[in-house]
Amino acid sequence: MKINIKSTNIDISPSINQYIEEKIGGLDKFLKSFDPELIEANVEVGKIKQGQRQGEIFKAEVNLNIGGHLIRAEETEDSLMAAIDLVKDDMSREIRRYKDKKNTKFIRGARSWKKFWRISPLARFRSPKSKMIIRKK
Repeated sequence: MKINIKSTNIDISPSINQYIEEKIGGLDKFLKSFDPELIEANVEVGKIKQGQRQGEIFKAEVNLNIGGHLIRAEETEDSLMAAIDLVKDDMSREIRRYKDKKNTKFIRGARSWKKFWRISPLARFRSPKSKMIIRKK
């Protein structure tokens, strides 16, 4: 996975840079089924200057490009490290959701083919004529 880091309104220290690479790089365990050359993570961290009354508010945003599909997560928090942790959790949730959706579409397609070739009567949908009759004893 290639990780691009961009900062807005703050300077990134090497320790923060390493922290981001550890947290976002840890998402590789969810992406083992994809080609690592096609995965690109664009991480943007920064400080929000407008729209708050007091204190510092940090923002972390991750755009993950997996072979043409974009998965995105954004979080704001009082500390930069907390924002990075929250955005990592959101990304893991979104990656799992994307993988489940992809697997479900594959299974639905397989059911359609089974129905088309009449391989299995349980394939996708049955016509009303082929309803099973349940006998009560």
